[in-house]
Amino acid sequence: MNHHYLAIVGEMVLRPLGSRDIESLRCWRNDNNNAKFLRPLPFITEEMQLQWFESYIKNQNEIAFAIDFQKELIGSVSIYGFTDCCFEYGKLMIGNGNQRGKGLGYQSVATAVHIGFITSMVERCICTVHESNVPGISIENRIGFKEHGIHDFVSGGHELEMQVSRNNFYTKNSWVRNIVVEVMKGE
Repeated sequence: MNHHYLAIVGEMVLRPLGSRDIESLRCWRNDNNNAKFLRPLPFITEEMQLQWFESYIKNQNEIAFAIDFQKELIGSVSIYGFTDCCFEYGKLMIGNGNQRGKGLGYQSVATAVHIGFITSMVERCICTVHESNVPGISIENRIGFKEHGIHDFVSGGHELEMQVSRNNFYTKNSWVRNIVVEVMKGE
């Protein structure tokens, strides 16, 4: 979706994903170390990435964010699948390996989930995380997600099905209420 949400948390900024970001995302997604817990895809060409981006812009049920830290693109995160009862967060990637382990994944996810809650009337956010994705599970637990199911993962192992209610999210992450979410002009 061609959205206009912008949120600043210290030196981290969540902003609309733009065409200038897609080559970095493509390179990161093609790196097996970055993509091992994401749905398996063949090598992504520039043309495939552009087609994906054009499709994403038309998708009215997904909000993708570029994650900038100290004015540098370091990753992305999305919220999507909005229904009357819930939405999903996922597709988190801190592609710049030098920025991992600094809490930026947690801040990005918490901010994206906050935006999902303030822009919808739903009471629940869901996600899935591979059972071997220790950093991902740590983020979800810190945010307040609780496991409510499990299913096989297409390339082996299992994915945990997790959810957090609006109330539990804000109880555990009260600091996000201080984030000002701006609506900016498009790129």
